[in-house]
Amino acid sequence: MAQKINQKQNGGWYEELGRATASGGTNPTTLSVSFTPKKYLKVMIVQHSGGSSLDSKLRFNSDSGNNYDWRIQENASADSGVNSQNGMQLGINSLDGMEAEIMIVNEAAFVKPCTGFLNFFSAGAGAIYRNVVGFKWNNASVQISSVQLVAGTGSYKNGSELIVLG
Repeated sequence: MAQKINQKQNGGWYEELGRATASGGTNPTTLSVSFTPKKYLKVMIVQHSGGSSLDSKLRFNSDSGNNYDWRIQENASADSGVNSQNGMQLGINSLDGMEAEIMIVNEAAFVKPCTGFLNFFSAGAGAIYRNVVGFKWNNASVQISSVQLVAGTGSYKNGSELIVLG
C-alpha cells in the first residue's frame, strides 16, 4: 500500500516563504524576496510587461557576479548556452507577459542546479512561446536565502509577482 505523505511527513508540500508584488504604479526594475533557506525551492514568476521590451534575469543572494551558467531552448528551437553570466537569463520579449516555475536544489556545499519552464504570451489571440531552461548558480558555500528578479531593460507592471516556495 502506498504511503500517504502530507505536510507533517518528510517535509511534505511546499509552503510560501515569501512574495514580492509590483503595485501602486511604480513599475519597479527589481522584485526581491528574502527567506529562511530550505533544501528544495520552487520559484514562481508572474511577469506583466504590457507589450514593452523586458529582459529579465534571476539572481540569488543579490549576487551580480559572473557566477551563473545556463542553457535555454526557446520555443522548441535548438538550445543554446552560456557560462559566467551575471544572472539567469529568462528571456527577452515584448509580449504582454510571462509565467514561470523554476525548481532548485539548495544545498550549501554544492552548486545550485535549477530547472525551469516559462511561457510568454500576448494579451489577445495569438502569440505564445515556451522556454525550457537548465542553469546553475556556482556557489558551493551558502544556501540561497534571497531571490531577485531583475529587469535589465524595461520594468515590471502592476501585478507582476515573484513567489518563493520551500
